[in-house]
Amino acid sequence: MQLIRVIDKFFFKKEDCLTIGLVRILTAAVILLALINDLPFAADYYSDNGVISGRTDILRPEYRFSILDKLGSPEFVYFFYIILVISITMLLVGKHTRSSAIVSFILLSSFHEKNVFILDSAETLMRLMVFYLALAPSSKYFSLDAVKKRRSLTPEAFKRWQQGYIWPRRLMQIQLAIVYLFAFLPKTGITWKSGTAIYYFLANSHFARFSFDFLGSFLWLTIIATYATLLIELLFPIIVWFKTTRKYMVIAGISLNLGILTLSNITFFSLIMIVAHLAFIEPEIVNKALIKIKGLKQQLNKKLKEK
Repeated sequence: MQLIRVIDKFFFKKEDCLTIGLVRILTAAVILLALINDLPFAADYYSDNGVISGRTDILRPEYRFSILDKLGSPEFVYFFYIILVISITMLLVGKHTRSSAIVSFILLSSFHEKNVFILDSAETLMRLMVFYLALAPSSKYFSLDAVKKRRSLTPEAFKRWQQGYIWPRRLMQIQLAIVYLFAFLPKTGITWKSGTAIYYFLANSHFARFSFDFLGSFLWLTIIATYATLLIELLFPIIVWFKTTRKYMVIAGISLNLGILTLSNITFFSLIMIVAHLAFIEPEIVNKALIKIKGLKQQLNKKLKEK
């Protein structure tokens, strides 16, 4: 019975949906940036007339779905691409939030399944985050839906409406822990064991954002970075679940991905990973941060008026 109570509290307790609202905005923002970045290449990537002629189904012949399999002309690709941009924008501002998330997930999956050759872990995590947002009560904060709802309810009723079950956020947390676990498990090669993996990664001009030729004289830095990466990826899926160590693992994980973002061209994976870490931040902490930001804003406005 004790185990059942623990599981029930872990998945089905109610909480303020503040964190989910923040995750929704930032997830949609990252995906929107990625879509805008790929817009000039949409027909080349996803149409039947593109560079791969729509034949990525040979890699995944079963258990896949894409609207573009039947409607893969460049005209339809751009039509659905614009609809996807609109639905992600609606998800960002929180207009018809759940419907927007569902449409975004279907279209995002359709584009990704049309051409798996250009995918990496960023697109996979984007799809999963949108899927979890479609399940979550993500419209209850920072959304036009919440503004509309607030007009029809009393302050007390609106506060109750902003509560929701925690399990969608738990799914995001579990997903991130799985990402770290499967990032660590394949790292068995000689460069990881010797501590030189980061050096060879940054020495590759395809991945490195800047020239790191000077690292040959500071090999100890890359050895520290390599083992630190392994340590974070090993420990994160385990000790992030403990309240006393969660804050440190979230900071470590975000720092790791900020480093990847700064030093390499792996942009959108780093961004969506950073957003996913926010699922581990409790709504109370988000609320305190917002109160501090509001206070700083008021102080700044007061100083500007005095001038």
